[in-house]
Amino acid sequence: MTQCTSPGAGYTTNVLPLTDCNDSDADINPDTIWYLDADGDNYAVSTMTQCTSPGAGYTTSVLPLTDCNDGDIDVNPGATEILDNGVDDDCNPSTLDSSADVDDDGDGFTENEGDCDDTKDTIYPGATETPDNGIDEDCDGADLRTWYQDSDSDNYGNINVSQTSNNQPTDYVLDNTDCDDTESTVYPGAPELCDGLDNDCDGLTDDDDGDITGQSTWYADTDNDGFGDSSSSVLACDKPNGYVADNTDCDDTESTVYLGAPEICDGLDNDCANGVDDGLTFTTYYIDGDGDTYGDENHSGTSFCSDPGAGYSLTNNDCDDGNGAVNPGATEIPNNGVDEDCNPANDGSLSDQIFDIDSIGVFPNPFQNEIMIRLPQNEGNEVYEIKLFNLLGKLITMKELKSFHGILKIEDLDYLQQGIYLIKLSIKESNKSIIRRVVKF
Repeated sequence: MTQCTSPGAGYTTNVLPLTDCNDSDADINPDTIWYLDADGDNYAVSTMTQCTSPGAGYTTSVLPLTDCNDGDIDVNPGATEILDNGVDDDCNPSTLDSSADVDDDGDGFTENEGDCDDTKDTIYPGATETPDNGIDEDCDGADLRTWYQDSDSDNYGNINVSQTSNNQPTDYVLDNTDCDDTESTVYPGAPELCDGLDNDCDGLTDDDDGDITGQSTWYADTDNDGFGDSSSSVLACDKPNGYVADNTDCDDTESTVYLGAPEICDGLDNDCANGVDDGLTFTTYYIDGDGDTYGDENHSGTSFCSDPGAGYSLTNNDCDDGNGAVNPGATEIPNNGVDEDCNPANDGSLSDQIFDIDSIGVFPNPFQNEIMIRLPQNEGNEVYEIKLFNLLGKLITMKELKSFHGILKIEDLDYLQQGIYLIKLSIKESNKSIIRRVVKF
């Protein structure tokens, strides 16, 4: 204002620029510095110098221009750094923002420096490794392991030969339980074999081990002929005493009986084939009950491959095998009623008048089912009586016949048992008779 007297309080005669935008506030003028603190954390990011406020978030309070994030009230140089949140809370990049940068266990290494377990001060890069404890003390990515030599490649190692390494060496394994590293069939749990080795490492070998497999079957050889009994066997690695591998003996109680043995006359099937005493020569012997060396003519005979000895004879012409004085070699005593020489023709007791012996023919002899008698030419048409006896004098059959062309015939005799019989021919009207011996076969 231009006037003589002062217009009042606030006026001065000093020459001043007329640029004040708020003459009621001494702090507001064209030289006022405005600080931008948008998040209100009392840390500014920039300033502007002007009379009026640049806008929201500006203040004339003098603030440090050190805020690194004016959009977050919790981020400023006065804030406490919060680890592992991915934010530079105190606006100081040199301040650790990650726990991996903190040496929690005090071993001189942080996680970001290679500490693979920052909770244990025995674990850090370069630490001494303890083998086989499952812990990677030196943080090289693997636990140090003890490896044992596996010379026989059975995947079981020798406890006496070892080395340590993170990685498996050639011909080494982690196992150390092989009891024989020179045999690939020997290791814990291996099948026990018949080889003289303790295959499964249980301290027992072959037959002494209840887990044995692959045993051989051995057969009892009781008679020591080298051939075994198929019905009596045991399983064993080695041949037990009294046992053999063969099982073809058909009688293990007889040492002369086995497959292929020479057949001898002993009532046994020595060669175990084709029956008893096969292939031998058999001779028929007859019972000699009275010991006169002549066999019973009623005995059909028994075949033997050797002489059965006393009580048997090669002949069967004894007509009374209960009387040693009666046999074909005995002397006939006439008219005593006994046929001592077993020849009825020599004993007058059966005949009254004898025909002309040479003129009578009896055939066939031996016979099977019929007997024919040829008469002398001078015999007429008389009736003939024919009687057939066994050697005991028992009448078997009797016929009365007339001859036909000089022939008398007895038929249907096939029912008779084999043996010796006596045929007596008589003329019915006279006392003439003749006796002949005939054989039935």
